[in-house]
Formats: sequence, C-alpha cells, structure tokens
Amino acid sequence: MDGEKCGGREGRRSRRGGEPEKDESAGADGRPRRRDPPPPPPHEPACLARASAVCKRWRRLAFEPGFRRRFVARHEPPFLGFFFPYDFDPVFSFNAGFRSTTAQHHLPAHRFLPEREIGLRWEIVNCCKGLALFRITFRGGCKCKEFMVVDPISGDRRLLPFPLVDGKFLSATVVPAAADRRSFRVVAVFAERNTFTSVFASVYSSDAGVWSDYVSRLSLPWEVWVLRPSVLAGNAVHWFLDGYNVLMFDLESQKLGFSELPLDAKDDEDFPHRCRCQIIPTGDGRLGLAVIVGSTMQLWEREIGDGSDATWLLRRTLQLNFLPLEAEGRKLIVGVAEENSSILLWTRVGLFMVHLKFLQVRKVYGEISVDNYYPYSSF
Repeated sequence: MDGEKCGGREGRRSRRGGEPEKDESAGADGRPRRRDPPPPPPHEPACLARASAVCKRWRRLAFEPGFRRRFVARHEPPFLGFFFPYDFDPVFSFNAGFRSTTAQHHLPAHRFLPEREIGLRWEIVNCCKGLALFRITFRGGCKCKEFMVVDPISGDRRLLPFPLVDGKFLSATVVPAAADRRSFRVVAVFAERNTFTSVFASVYSSDAGVWSDYVSRLSLPWEVWVLRPSVLAGNAVHWFLDGYNVLMFDLESQKLGFSELPLDAKDDEDFPHRCRCQIIPTGDGRLGLAVIVGSTMQLWEREIGDGSDATWLLRRTLQLNFLPLEAEGRKLIVGVAEENSSILLWTRVGLFMVHLKFLQVRKVYGEISVDNYYPYSSF
C-alpha cells in the first residue's frame, strides 16, 4: 500500500519474484534514454516546429546540432517542386501536393527565381542536393556567359564566371559538399568546335574560387550531343547522349568516360522518342536505366565486373497499371528526382511522380508537355 501511495517505480512489484518492474525507457545506468521527438511526415518537415512546441525537452532535442544530421540521414528530402523551361525562361512550380503545407509560405517564389530583369536570357541547367544551377547567356541585351548557383532554402546566390575555354558548351552540373552545401563544385563539359567528337571538362571549386584547366579530354568516334540533364550516381556525374550512350565524369579521378546503353533497350520498335529512356541512380550508388516499353517500365542496372568492362542487367519490369485509368496512352519520362528515388512521368492527363521503390504515385502538375523537368528537393 505504501508503494502504491508513493506512486514511484520502487514501490511497484512484478507478479513474479517480487522484483521491481523494469523500466523500458531507462538505460543500463538507470537513467532515462534520450528519445528524439517523433519524426514528422517526410513531405512536411514544418511539423518539426510544432513538435518542438510540445515540451521543453523536445524543443531542446529538436534544436540540437546532431538532430538535423540524424533526421536527414533517416529521411528523403521533401520534393518541393520543379523547374522547367517555358517561353525561353525558367519557371518554378511548387509540387501540387505541397501547396497545402505551411512550408510554402516560408519559401516565396523569388527564393527560387530572382525577379525578372529586362534583357535577361537564362536557363536552368541542373538541380542537385538543394542547389540549382543556371546559365546566363544575355544580360541587358548583350551577350553574357555566366553561371549562377542558387540555394532557395537559404536564399544564397553566387555568380560564377564562365570558364575560359575554346569549345561548344554541352552541359554542366553543380555538386555540393556532403557536409555543407555552401561549398560546391561545378563540372562543365564542352565539345571541340566544328568536329564535336572530342569532349573535355573543367571544374570550378567554390573554395578556391577559380576554374581548373582542362582536367580531362575524351575523343569519341561520333558527334556528342547531350539530350538530358545530368544524373549523380555514386561519385560520378552522368549525361544521357544522343545515340543512346552515357558520358561520365568521375569526381575523384576527374576523368571522363562513356558507356553504351543495353541493346535490348534500343531495339524496341516504339523507342525512337528519346523521352522513353532515362538514366537514373540506383539505391547502392550505381547507374540505372528506366525504359518505357509499351505499358511497362524496364529498370536496368549497370554492373562493373572484376575488370573494367561493364554490363547492363535487367532487374525489374513494372506494369504501369498503377497509374490512373485516364492516364492511358503515351507515357514519357521527363525528369529524375535523385534524392527521392523517383521519376517524373508525363501522360496526357498530367505529370505524375513515381517512387520506383515503393511504387507510390501522385500527380504533381497539369498537362504542359516539355522534354525536361528539373525536380528540386531539400530540407
């Protein structure tokens, strides 16, 4: 009775052996374990603010430096929206499923795109891990060659001079550092003028503030034309080329290379449209390939053996019957959300985001058809 009146753990006895009940929330030393606040839905990290208001302990934990690191490690960043070219200018659209959240009010549109300048001509080039890369070609009615790196979450913007190279610009990508995306690299690839059979790369380091000299040069037996935005898989950047080849740049060795796509993917009779094929990253850092074949989607993976040769293996074939019935007809892959393991699939009734691991589908935009969308995801 005395123990019941005290209400303490010492007074409570188990039904067997008369030993006190073990407190599951306590550690080996008897002290209570530290528990993080319950994680909010990944698509609405703004819930963290509401969770931190529950009590002082949760607030203290939510604002610890280590909590953000643990949270980011356990969750995919929310898909906020995407850029796409429209009438010679980049446009940003919030994810349709994201509009009802409170976070959009804290991320005004001008964070993603600066206010329109008269005489400005620019284009979206790439999005990667919370940064967006733009190329400026005209400013004030005059020709201009600049890159601009934008962090929409922090509002930071940085203008970069164009590398002093004699070549035709093909594409570029921004790659932020893992620990802090204020530190980043920009990889730009060019083709030799007139021939377009020799490509080379130059790398900009935000820490050094300068472009490197040509870090790699690769001669190919055919003309090089980049068709799609870059994809980061493992420690290499990849570009899908005309002719169903892949151009690669290894960030460690800083060398260019190329790989052919599987012949089975190219032999389909309904394959001439380039948007039926898209390189994608796989979960283990390898390069993958998604191919629309009729009413199915083939998922391939590039596997490197003991030697330097690589082979493509067909891993899965998905039936696209999980899409709404009204989405029947032509389906095109028009974007890759690398951080979300998802692709953007265009249909005649709208744009859908398809999670390749869980096969979750949601509509994110209307019926506007463009070849390339640039998904943006970030905490």
